[in-house]
Amino acid sequence: MDFSRNSFFIPEEIQKKLSQIDILLCGVGMGSVVAESLVRLGVCNLIIADGDIVELSNLNRQNFTSNDLNEQKVNSLEKRLLSINPKLKLKIVNKFLVKTDLQALILTVDFVINTIDFDQPAFLECHTLCKKYKKYELFPINLGFGGCLILNTQSSPSWDDYYKSSDHNKIKMMILNDVVINNSFSEKMLIKFNEYKTSPPEHDPQLHSASLSCSILITTTIVSILLGENIKTFPDTISFDPLSIIK
Repeated sequence: MDFSRNSFFIPEEIQKKLSQIDILLCGVGMGSVVAESLVRLGVCNLIIADGDIVELSNLNRQNFTSNDLNEQKVNSLEKRLLSINPKLKLKIVNKFLVKTDLQALILTVDFVINTIDFDQPAFLECHTLCKKYKKYELFPINLGFGGCLILNTQSSPSWDDYYKSSDHNKIKMMILNDVVINNSFSEKMLIKFNEYKTSPPEHDPQLHSASLSCSILITTTIVSILLGENIKTFPDTISFDPLSIIK
């Protein structure tokens, strides 16, 4: 690929580093949008893992089309990513990751993007293993039209220690509460968050713009890390709320 249009913002040595790092994407729902952004950014070594198939309800926000319906997500995404960069070194893992899978994969990479469904215990297992093996863990959260990113490093506190809990459901709600409390969100976003807490829908609400927002936060953070810049880490969060345009 030709990454010359990146060069005004990304120095040559950082572009080279992007081609050398190894990244694991644990889940390719929202992660499907993130994966394409990473490939277009210049990441050349990528592992994508998911055991799900493409369903009609995915098409409003994930990087699939009606031609992909009923196919395994990783297989559909593999074709798309290789059509962008045929030289991409791409490993696909066609299964829902359990602890032993996560351990084996996390050991082989530099960055882990934890896009495991927030309702699944595996999202917390992934976090625990990233802490154990001192890997950068990027944890995106879709928030209405925008998104939020939590960056966990070896020097940031673990969620178990910080929240004094090992229950993934409790940790989920405490993370969301902290995100809302510690960031400046629009009134409309706060109203929707309270609705979500008091009367949660059957499935977590998700918009395509949120997937794009999270992708932007992830790619920007990875470049900033490679540049050696000082970045917010947990318990701080990085957030973007487009509804702030409303006066």
